[in-house]
Amino acid sequence: MTKYLSIKGRRVGCRLIIFDKDGTLTNFSKIWIPLTKKRIACIIEEVNGPKILGEGLMKSWGVDLVTDWIDPRGPCVSAPHSEEILIAATVLYQNGYPWNEAKQAVERALERADSLRDYRRELKPVMGMKETLKGLKDDGFLLALATCDVRNQTEEILRILGITHLFDLILSAEEVSHPKPHPHMVLTICKQLNIPPAETILVGDTEGDMAMGKKAGIALTVGVLEGGITPRATMEKVADVVIDSLSEIHTL
Repeated sequence: MTKYLSIKGRRVGCRLIIFDKDGTLTNFSKIWIPLTKKRIACIIEEVNGPKILGEGLMKSWGVDLVTDWIDPRGPCVSAPHSEEILIAATVLYQNGYPWNEAKQAVERALERADSLRDYRRELKPVMGMKETLKGLKDDGFLLALATCDVRNQTEEILRILGITHLFDLILSAEEVSHPKPHPHMVLTICKQLNIPPAETILVGDTEGDMAMGKKAGIALTVGVLEGGITPRATMEKVADVVIDSLSEIHTL
C-alpha cells in the first residue's frame, strides 16, 4: 500500500526510501578529512616517497588537507573505492613508479589506512538521524542504503550507529556493475525489494545521488544539506526538494 510523506510542504506517495550514507546520515567532512590524511601518509610510507607526493594525491582526490576543503564535485565525494585506487595509482605512475607496482602499493596503503579508522571518534550522525529512520520504519516504509563505500566498512559504521536493523537492504558500490551516478544501484534495490521506481524516493547529499535517482525514474529526489558539502545553490539545481536536515521528512 502506498504511503505518503510531507517534505517541505510537498506531499509525495511512496513505499521505499533510499538513503545515501556519508554526508546524508553522517557528517561527510568529519569522516573523510582524517581518513584522507591517513591514506596519503600510508601511501607515501608504502613507496618510501617524498612528502611532495601528498600534494599530487590531494589534488587528484579533490581535497585540501591544509584548509580541510573537499571539492563537492570531486572523486573524494563520489568515486567508489576501486576508482580511488586507480586515481592514486595514476599519481604514483606520473611520478615515476611502474603502474603495477603503483596500483599494488596503493591497494596495500589504503587497506592499512582504512584499518586505522577510529569510527567511534570520527562518526558524527546528523541531527535526528536515528529518530527519523526509526519513525519511517515504524510507519511501514521500506528503507534501503545505497553507498559508494565498501560493504564491510558500511556494515561496521551502521553497527556503531545502531541502525543496521532499520534497513531492509544495504547495497555498496562494489556489488553493482555501474556505481553512482548510473541508476543501477537504485534499480537493483527496487528490483530486490519488488518496489517500482515510481514509488521510491531518494535522499542524498551530492549531485551524483540526485542524478542517479532521476535517471532511475523515481518519484522524488531529496537533497539534504546538513552533513554534506554540496552548496545549497548547487543542490537546488539538481534536487526536486532541498532540506536542511532529515528532521524535515514527515509521514502523513
